[in-house]
Amino acid sequence: MKVYKAEQLVDPGHPAASIRKALFPNVRRDDLGIKMMPTGLLLREKRQFPAIPILSWRERVEMAKEGGLTARHLQNNINLRGTIFKPGEQLYPKYDYNNVLLPTQKITPCSPVLDVLLKKTWRRVPMAFHISTSKARMGSFRHQRKHIEKRLRAAINLIVTRGAYFDREADKIGINMEDSGRKWVMQGWTYMFLPSTKIHQMPYTELIDLLRTLLAHINSQAMTMEKKWLYDSLVAEELGSRLNRTGERTKSLSSSAVSDVHLTGLLQDDSMHPDLVEKVGLVNLQKSRAQKRDSAPELITSDRKEEQHGLSNVSTEALPSRILAGKTPAVWKQELISSLSLLVGQKHNSSHEK
Repeated sequence: MKVYKAEQLVDPGHPAASIRKALFPNVRRDDLGIKMMPTGLLLREKRQFPAIPILSWRERVEMAKEGGLTARHLQNNINLRGTIFKPGEQLYPKYDYNNVLLPTQKITPCSPVLDVLLKKTWRRVPMAFHISTSKARMGSFRHQRKHIEKRLRAAINLIVTRGAYFDREADKIGINMEDSGRKWVMQGWTYMFLPSTKIHQMPYTELIDLLRTLLAHINSQAMTMEKKWLYDSLVAEELGSRLNRTGERTKSLSSSAVSDVHLTGLLQDDSMHPDLVEKVGLVNLQKSRAQKRDSAPELITSDRKEEQHGLSNVSTEALPSRILAGKTPAVWKQELISSLSLLVGQKHNSSHEK
């Protein structure tokens, strides 16, 4: 199967651009089959006159946010509270380009004809569909294939615009205007119908009943996929905004903030004495190590080197009693002098004995 580049598509930014076509909604019966795919994945074509543009997925997400739709990570659902959408409905804007733009025409009509046409556009129910003809499915006669196509179009038109259904009690076609409209047509999707020769002789009552069943089934599949894409897009928007706010805070961090991270680890250590914790400051680790080596190297023993990391200049009088073994620096100094005197005396006596 030929693979097309994203630039060749109508909407290159659609989330389904990388999905295989076989995964899109499809339903099949013996008499009729229907396939669907997003309209944004159709190929661009050169037209003599500009066509009505489609609503891109980027515009869909923006209009969904303006309409109040929200989604949060790990909720796996879209919040519909405070919005115009109801559970089970397609999450598509009520109005798009099809409601404000006229179909492709060579000449733009003038008032009052223009006003009449614009009013009609507000009631328009656009449906992008294609009927795939085949001699193997629809017969070798061209007039037979054309007749099948006309019958299929007429039945779809009655369902969408008049809410036609099969009244089994009266055994005829019933009309329900409240059951018509866009509920039968997924906006932003393109339908492909695959009829067979059985449609040629099928009564309209059976054809309309079959079409209603297939359309309801395939629309539910498309709605599930579209809600998943919209949920992922809204969550990505929310996480992106969070990352942007976090990035701005991260850029403002300095070297003192880096040392604060190490300081947090020291403060969580239960072995640190409360008196020592009060003396710890937010200073650079490298500077503190150098200051400790120069100022008081005799106080740093091998079993306490890890506790001295990240300390600022702390005077010996302010050190806790646990580090000095319960003695004051004056006592330590007196004991050191006594020990040195004793060593000198022992050396002097040994020299006399010799």
